[in-house]
Amino acid sequence: MAIFESDHICIACGHIGEPKKIANSSFAVEIIVWAVFIAVAASTSFLILIAPLAYSLSRTFNKKIVCGLCKGTQIIPVDSPNGKTLINKNNLNDQK
Repeated sequence: MAIFESDHICIACGHIGEPKKIANSSFAVEIIVWAVFIAVAASTSFLILIAPLAYSLSRTFNKKIVCGLCKGTQIIPVDSPNGKTLINKNNLNDQK
């Protein structure tokens, strides 16, 4: 298959493909944060719920781009000079 301009190559594993966006933390941690702050807010002020809201928003909007195969963060565009060098060096022209 062909290599597309939107593809990236992972420096760690050599995978070529579209990168994935993932949240910085787990959904389970987010649920725990909400549960704790709701319990605290029930006995104090509901303004304290701004903290878990900010945490949820940061998880939503601050996602990191990772390799689709190994989840590594060292990915570069295939059409960059370093990407082309890595592809030619490892004979990855036919991969996808």
